[in-house]
Amino acid sequence: MEDAPTFGDDRHAIGGNLPPSPIDFARETFDALSKFLLEHPAILDGNAATEAKLFLDRAIASQKDVEDARDRKADPIYARWKAVREPYAAPVEKLKKLIGELRARMTAWALREEAKRKAEAEEAAHKAEEARQAALAAEAAEREAIDNAAVGDLEADVGQAVSKADTAFEQAQRADRAATVAERNSRVRIGGGFSGRAASLKRSYAYVVDDAPKAIVALWPNEDIRAAIEKAARAYDRVHDIVPDGVRKIEERKI
Repeated sequence: MEDAPTFGDDRHAIGGNLPPSPIDFARETFDALSKFLLEHPAILDGNAATEAKLFLDRAIASQKDVEDARDRKADPIYARWKAVREPYAAPVEKLKKLIGELRARMTAWALREEAKRKAEAEEAAHKAEEARQAALAAEAAEREAIDNAAVGDLEADVGQAVSKADTAFEQAQRADRAATVAERNSRVRIGGGFSGRAASLKRSYAYVVDDAPKAIVALWPNEDIRAAIEKAARAYDRVHDIVPDGVRKIEERKI
């Protein structure tokens, strides 16, 4: 497809003998208007105003001619583009809705499963701590039995104390490994499928406005908020014929 001519083209062809296009006229209008504005920083008399009106009409007409020329070329392309996309739109939207519902149900299950696994991990960590404390107590009893035997205490059963300490230490190690595994498995991953990636809960944040006035004060000044308030005030004025408190309605007169 032929590229559209742009500012600076010399009749956009070898030889430059094609008739002027709307873009060519727009370039000439732009140059002439730029010169007028440079020579007239302000409109100071009726003659200048009359001349300005001529440039205004010329610029508006040139703009419309360029837009019409663009649309004559672009509209058929856009129509074909829409026609190509239209058969695919409904299936895509339907699948999006079902995918959203499926994700919601998978999320609900994953949250329940995660809560269950975290409770199991907390229980495993609690048992590991109990086993660790029991191992420390058995180790202390072992040292006490050894110390008592060293000073001639015939009732000190060193062998039994050592055996209990070893058993308690092994139990503490097993409990600690179980707690580690439970903690690692507390994150829910849903495998299967053919994408090669497991589905898992991802962290995201939603912002909820609990106190709009406080939020506006904290964020002000903010051009996005200002624009949103002005838009809402304009709609409010159309419905109630009055602007809300905090907003002024200023009359503007323009050509």
